[in-house]
Amino acid sequence: MKLSNLKVTTMWNELQKNLKKQAFSTTTFVNDNSSIKTQILALFAKNGQPTNQLEQMGFIICSHTIFSAKTQSVISDQGIITNDYFVGEIIDVDNVIIPNTYIHLVQVISGPIVINDITVRIHLNETLHQGIIRNSLALKLFLAIANQFLNPNWSFLDNNSYADHKKFIIMINYHLKLTKNLILKIETIANDLLKQKLTLTNLMALAKNNPEYLYLKDFSKKELGQLMSLEQLAITNLKRVKKAWQITGMAGKAEIAFTFNEKKKPIINAINILNKKIKLINQPEVIKPLPLFSNIESYQDLCKLQAIKQKLTQSFNNWKKQSQTMLETLTNLLVGSYYSEVVDELKIVHYSFNNDLLDTGLMILKGRNLLENANHMILFLSNNITDNPSMIILISDNLKPELDLETIINKLANKQFKKINYHDNIIIISANNYQIITDFISEIINYLKLSVFKHN
Repeated sequence: MKLSNLKVTTMWNELQKNLKKQAFSTTTFVNDNSSIKTQILALFAKNGQPTNQLEQMGFIICSHTIFSAKTQSVISDQGIITNDYFVGEIIDVDNVIIPNTYIHLVQVISGPIVINDITVRIHLNETLHQGIIRNSLALKLFLAIANQFLNPNWSFLDNNSYADHKKFIIMINYHLKLTKNLILKIETIANDLLKQKLTLTNLMALAKNNPEYLYLKDFSKKELGQLMSLEQLAITNLKRVKKAWQITGMAGKAEIAFTFNEKKKPIINAINILNKKIKLINQPEVIKPLPLFSNIESYQDLCKLQAIKQKLTQSFNNWKKQSQTMLETLTNLLVGSYYSEVVDELKIVHYSFNNDLLDTGLMILKGRNLLENANHMILFLSNNITDNPSMIILISDNLKPELDLETIINKLANKQFKKINYHDNIIIISANNYQIITDFISEIINYLKLSVFKHN
């Protein structure tokens, strides 16, 4: 179970209150190891009180550690602590509450964890560790380049800038004249450096002798040695958040390619669906499909793809407003597969469609038309469309005092539903796939057959 940041912070605060004026041995930090043996020196429960054993969650002080502690801008390492009798997951590390003493926040997987003389072993999550190194270094590189080549008076909101194993985030005061092109200029300068694949000796010489690379002067020898392993730096998002610009970026060629591939999928899916609807309309003189490109390698490419989607969406919505009468006529003419049966004078009807132009609003319109003169009827209308398989449920007016449909739906609701809306005696449901909807309709019908409901 993943803990919220608020809960983790609360636990650290409780521990800090209980550790005031207490002294502990300095933890020996072991560099460049992914697994070492160590000894447990102290245990604290999640409320910060000293304890002899942990059964669920708490804090551990060890004689030695390999886990880098969190800083203001970088998350801590994570990993496993274990021996023959227990396994625990280390999820956060602090060395500020007691200077030079590393305190590990641990979630017990199997245990309990107890204090004794038995040696334990700690294992670093190497994948997460390398991701933290990569993105914290990319964060430092971005800020160094920005300070040299752009405005040295930029107000970076350091308290809200951070790096983790997946990304880095930088906050900049939004009152400053910041543009997307300026941000992407920093990305270009960083990648021009990384493409050179320079040796440590060459990087140190550039930092010392070349004014163009002055931004490297605050990098340690170790950091310069790691710099080329970044391979590539990319901005993945830029937006306003409250009083700041939020810049999201990351490093690593494979990681960047994967991220842009994931980001493009929902956009391309939406464009394909809109193009399909436009082809169904078949009015090229009024609205035409737009071609898309799928080779997304940068934030600029992603923005272009998003612009295609926005243009298509706007064109389609404008067409819908101007063609509402035609759509309503089309809706009334639509014929889907039909199912009907009677249970104790209750008529159950299901119309199933497969039409990308039939949205929820039009289904409601068709449903009301079908119910206009009906009695003792529960009506299901479902539509098997790619982007949002959905259905609506309506009942005839004379059943509304007798059949509590909302309670039945809540009782049988499937966790795989994306959304359930109740509006004006109409139930609107969307799901991840159409099979979920058809199964749910069958379940409701079976429930009505077995229930005590009888229409009088």
